[in-house]
Amino acid sequence: MIDKARQSPALLWAAALVGIAAWMVHITLASGVVDFTCNSKGSLWIVHLATLVTTLITALGTWICYGVMRTSGDDESSGTLAGNHSFVGVFGVITGAFSLALILLEGSYALFLSPCA
Repeated sequence: MIDKARQSPALLWAAALVGIAAWMVHITLASGVVDFTCNSKGSLWIVHLATLVTTLITALGTWICYGVMRTSGDDESSGTLAGNHSFVGVFGVITGAFSLALILLEGSYALFLSPCA
């Protein structure tokens, strides 16, 4: 998968930006189902499932970016294609880590807070 991402700029950028998109989907879904989970007992699993799926998607994108960053072979400032890959890899790891932290933080609220509070 890392080699495919290195060969396709669109796939590499998708891996770098998937964490942001997954976080937006998670926060929208988690806030959108609050009334439903409050009124329907036993439906909080929807938020947990959303947390799990978006976490896995973000982790996969971050892992791909880390692999590209680690194996690029050039510095970001070199101006080469490998340097560009390294830059996108670093960018993807940073945004993926922040997105992952936000998704897990939002998901942890479902463990401790009542949706009806």
